[in-house]
Amino acid sequence: MTVNNGLIVSFGEMLIDFVPTVSGVSLAEAPGFLNAPGGAPANVAIAFPNVGLNSQMWVLTNTGQCFPLWFNKLDRGALQIAHLKAMEVAKEAGALLSYDPNLRLPLWPSAEEARTQIMSIWDKAELIKVSDNELEFLTGSDKIDDESALSLWHDNLKLLLVTLGEKGCRYYTKEEAKLREVLKFANACGAITTTKKGAIPALPTEPEALTLVKGK
Repeated sequence: MTVNNGLIVSFGEMLIDFVPTVSGVSLAEAPGFLNAPGGAPANVAIAFPNVGLNSQMWVLTNTGQCFPLWFNKLDRGALQIAHLKAMEVAKEAGALLSYDPNLRLPLWPSAEEARTQIMSIWDKAELIKVSDNELEFLTGSDKIDDESALSLWHDNLKLLLVTLGEKGCRYYTKEEAKLREVLKFANACGAITTTKKGAIPALPTEPEALTLVKGK
């Protein structure tokens, strides 16, 4: 979310990814692993300072209190309540809410439960990013096209992004000014992260991304 003073607050998890030291082999065949910090919310929080913006990473304790980078185990019910409360406080502070479902089906009791819970807060977000696989999952369609994407549009939405891996992304908005340049820069950042092992260690700086955008 983005609050009025320009601070970007990322709310969620931080993980340690175990990345095989050799590419193109199964986990069982990997000779070793690198420990690389990651997790989608943490990636967002750490990426922004690299390109000159202010951000914070927040997580929750099991008492419902917020602290920067404070970790504890939460049950599913407490986690849901905490997220809803955080969204409520953010809106009261004038924040712009951004939502990435970051679908991980093995973490859900069932696919139907995942779909229901993801969509339960869909209309609260003003910026939403989904992958092509998540678009298929949420719409029940195997088509990655405008019709499928726009079926997820709601009246409060300002921007819907559908990422397409190496093919870039599709975007839907009513406010297009400067957006193409922003997305070109974002795609450059994403492309650079695929050239190194780990998520956070691979995040580029602003000059690195601009160099790729300009084709130098």
